[in-house]
Amino acid sequence: MSHLLSISLGPVQDFIASARRTRDFWFGSELLSRLARAAAQAVAESSGGLDSLIFPAPRSAEELERLGVANKILAVVEDPARAAHLARAAVLEELRSEYRVVEKDVAGQPFYDAEAARLQIEDLPEIYWAAVEQTGDYPADRARVEALLAARKNTRDFSPVTWGSDRPKASLDGLRESVLDLSALSDRQRESWAHRLGVRPGEILCAVSLLKRRGARGEEGSAFASVAHVTAGPLLDRLRLEDKPRVQEFQMELRSLLPGGGDLDRVPQAHQVFGPYDGHILFAERLEEDFGERTADAQAALARFLKDLRLPAPQPYYALLHADGDRMGAALEAQKTPDQHRRLSRALAGFADGAGEIIREHGGLAVYLGGDDVLAFLPLHRALHCATALAQDFAYRLAGFPSPKGAPTLSVGIAVCHQMEPLGDALNLARKMEKLAKKDRNCLAVAVDRRSGSPVQVVGAWTESPRTPLHGRLLEWAHLLRSEALPQGVAYELRQLVLSLGEESPELVAREAGRILSRKQTERGRGGKLDKTVMKALLGEGLPAWKIGEVANEILVARSIADAFQVAGQPILEVQP
Repeated sequence: MSHLLSISLGPVQDFIASARRTRDFWFGSELLSRLARAAAQAVAESSGGLDSLIFPAPRSAEELERLGVANKILAVVEDPARAAHLARAAVLEELRSEYRVVEKDVAGQPFYDAEAARLQIEDLPEIYWAAVEQTGDYPADRARVEALLAARKNTRDFSPVTWGSDRPKASLDGLRESVLDLSALSDRQRESWAHRLGVRPGEILCAVSLLKRRGARGEEGSAFASVAHVTAGPLLDRLRLEDKPRVQEFQMELRSLLPGGGDLDRVPQAHQVFGPYDGHILFAERLEEDFGERTADAQAALARFLKDLRLPAPQPYYALLHADGDRMGAALEAQKTPDQHRRLSRALAGFADGAGEIIREHGGLAVYLGGDDVLAFLPLHRALHCATALAQDFAYRLAGFPSPKGAPTLSVGIAVCHQMEPLGDALNLARKMEKLAKKDRNCLAVAVDRRSGSPVQVVGAWTESPRTPLHGRLLEWAHLLRSEALPQGVAYELRQLVLSLGEESPELVAREAGRILSRKQTERGRGGKLDKTVMKALLGEGLPAWKIGEVANEILVARSIADAFQVAGQPILEVQP
């Protein structure tokens, strides 16, 4: 008798989020994808081939190898217990294999606890499964197996910890004890090993943290760029037109200042002018970590470089994008056979593959691409265009899978954060925006956290008629701000007006808003009055008080976008429909 088997692999959110660097962030997601791929392959081999898989649904072994597999597997098998056992074994072997590469440098060292590390690594994966006999009613069978799996996941295993000790907890997540003790080493040895292992001053790493940190470093350095590299995106775009020999001279000067004969961090994909180096060296405040006592010299070299090429200092803000599909549950319920479900799985895999390319085209770094779920770092001046392209591509690929609730759409949350803020805080804000966007579905939500006061947030649908959609309005405000046709203080005055008078006096708010705007002067030319079209855009056709407050928030969000375009030296282009 054939069975429908559903497997869930974790931990997911907490594992990915426990990170201090983008490299840790990315590798946590990448590792989970590799483990899920190993589990899917084991299930397929135990059940007669890839045709047994429903989600994912690769057409070949090569396609499975390159897919970004989500942490969920659905398959038709004859012996579910055996398939699940082999999947668990494959996950553990893949995890051990990954860790063997990581620990080769420290194996046998007296400051490394190999046994505790082994136990921590083997305790990491959370694998749950459920299965039901197939009755011929695929939607009902799938509903039953997913309900059983949810019940199994809620019935957690509470086995005793085998790797506990009195050593301090790891810095990244505080869950496991340290497996490295460098305190007995001399200062020089400790500094050498810390650099070799990627351990920051004051950091404590357990085996899982060490796996993230070391696994994210490729043969030529880092396998993933830093958050500062993404933040420097606008300035790196501007450097495409600059003097390459002067750029190389600046980099050589920095390399000569590095203590201990080290080298600058490298990124996987070289910039056509800036070369293979991470863009964090464009930020004066980020240089101390690499240059120590020579920080002042490195900062002086950076100041000369920017002055020689007449470049602005880079803005310290970047965008973290989190997107998720809408009405996917209804779309899945509408699939009446395993083959129909496989078609949907392949459409989602096609979107994930295309999303990676879209993110790269916009200068971003994809952290997670799991079907309808996307997480990515983006340079601020390209974030809106990237989000729009993702939403359009998702709608196009999923248009053939309607349900009574409508075709699937993509809701996107964007958090604009300072590069020095903890990644966990940025991720929490991006998730909050994604949930806000999903409240009405098919929406975009953006929050800007300027490190002073509460984040400013706005939300709007991808399509609004006859009004311009939110992403278009934000770019329009950014254009007006950058061209100095709109004074930056307008937003603060309108916002304060609404906060002071409230929504109980809408007519008074509207009159006072008109008075404020009528006396405003632009900074363009000789300080003339605001253009009538700008006035209309601000006040609309008798906007209610709460709408005036929204307009103020939109302008505040657009200010950060305008600043990023200013650094990039690029015109603010409209989003193509």
